[in-house]
Amino acid sequence: MNKSVHKYSVLMVGAMPPQLGGIERYVGDLIASELGLHHRVIPFNLNKPLVNSKTSFKTLAGYQRSFGRGILTVLTSYAYSAFFFIKFLLFLLTKWIDIIHIHSASYTSFWEKCYYIYVGKLFGKKIVLHIHGSRFESFYEQSGGRARRWIAYFMQKCDTVIALGQYWRRFYCRFLPMEKVKVVYNGIDLQSYTSQTPKTDDPSLVFVGEVGQRKGIYDLLASLKRLQRDWPGIRLDIIGTGELDQVAQKSQIMGLKHVHLHGARFAQHKVDILCRSWCFVLPSYAEQMPLVIIEAFAAGLPVISTRIGTIPEMIDPFENGFVVNAGDVVQLAKMISLVLENETLRMEMGRKNRLKALSLYDINRCAQDIDTIYQSLKI
Repeated sequence: MNKSVHKYSVLMVGAMPPQLGGIERYVGDLIASELGLHHRVIPFNLNKPLVNSKTSFKTLAGYQRSFGRGILTVLTSYAYSAFFFIKFLLFLLTKWIDIIHIHSASYTSFWEKCYYIYVGKLFGKKIVLHIHGSRFESFYEQSGGRARRWIAYFMQKCDTVIALGQYWRRFYCRFLPMEKVKVVYNGIDLQSYTSQTPKTDDPSLVFVGEVGQRKGIYDLLASLKRLQRDWPGIRLDIIGTGELDQVAQKSQIMGLKHVHLHGARFAQHKVDILCRSWCFVLPSYAEQMPLVIIEAFAAGLPVISTRIGTIPEMIDPFENGFVVNAGDVVQLAKMISLVLENETLRMEMGRKNRLKALSLYDINRCAQDIDTIYQSLKI
């Protein structure tokens, strides 16, 4: 077998589009980025088929969701895991691979990737582990002592572990050598964010993400109830799948008049909703580095979110948004009100975020950082 004309041959392992989720979107954008100009990037998609769940939307058959999965769904999921792993072995036996770049979340996702790490090292490949799981800290801390040692063992076997920010780098360095952990901030394809959609006349908030407790949607509804007293026309656009029926019912009980549930929206439709809004709000309880915040930056919106993960590294208070403690409904409402009532501050924050997205969070900037990591592996 002959090597590619590119510098290295990289097997990119992880979930990819068209499935939903931040990891999928990021990996898809990364594969389509300038990384492919320098290296031969081979996608290895771990997506499992969509199946009907007991909720009002479709969800993955694998570990990513747990909405009433039956035994058949569980068995199907593990069957696909076995199929993918056999396919992985065939790739290693039949294709020239220099680097295995693995994208992982937490819990079952991580344990599944340990097989890929172990076998990849048996074949003498360089391993880059890219961790995206918002609950990775909880996953590690809540695991027993033996499980934590295994987590550390498999991460130590990797040649590089990519952290999504300094917060996560400090966390991983608790059980990894500092030189093994590299920071690469997330990025998106910014080409779609040139919309000139006019802002709504009445104040408008937008939320993008899985609609449920972890993302703080019910805290946002409680804050909206407070805000509605002074801003009776305030609108909330919710983009995402999840507990849509519950949120609709809760909004009705609370007397919220202008809550719009859009479900999943993509491409220009989502961009238009973002760009016409006044402020982006993500009162989440667990995150690594949310792509949706970068999307809000690119749309020129001030951002109000919570003090978790890498988010405080992205938001400077009174500069481009605000961070509050997760669950603090009163402070969340106060910060939203401050942004809504001060047009000059709001517009300036949006302008700074637009520039920040262009300078720091373009997917091709990620590609450059990852290229530097590949070059440092000394294959």
